[in-house]
Amino acid sequence: MRERSSKECAAIVVLKESEKLILLECSSGKKAIEKINEVSDLGITRGMLKGNLSNGQRFDNEKYSVLIIGKESLMCTPEIMELSFPVTEIHDEKHNSLIARPNDSVTKISIYINEKDAVRIDWKDEEKTINYVNVIQGDKKDTWQQ
Repeated sequence: MRERSSKECAAIVVLKESEKLILLECSSGKKAIEKINEVSDLGITRGMLKGNLSNGQRFDNEKYSVLIIGKESLMCTPEIMELSFPVTEIHDEKHNSLIARPNDSVTKISIYINEKDAVRIDWKDEEKTINYVNVIQGDKKDTWQQ
């Protein structure tokens, strides 16, 4: 019998109607799906996702998009993502707003792991970094910078 190992991952859910991105950290792909459904009530299943944790598991439709990617894939270089919908806010799993751009939406971000082993998201605008937010395990969060 083959034993499967869990890979820590980051999950991103982009909701079109609210222009909101929800960022989650999870201990495995299975836990990521559970957490996505817990915080967004979308009903995501493993069968809906295409890809693998190394390159990212994705699902898109006209109302939302989902990405689950292994944290080890985010260690060396940022993953530049073209979002399916414009985003003005990034939220954590409790729907707390971590960073907002109320007068301007973006459709491109980069996501990676920084030197503190925290998931980092940078807004990207015309190939320049605008500001960022880190989500650190536990209740501590770094603030955004501009």
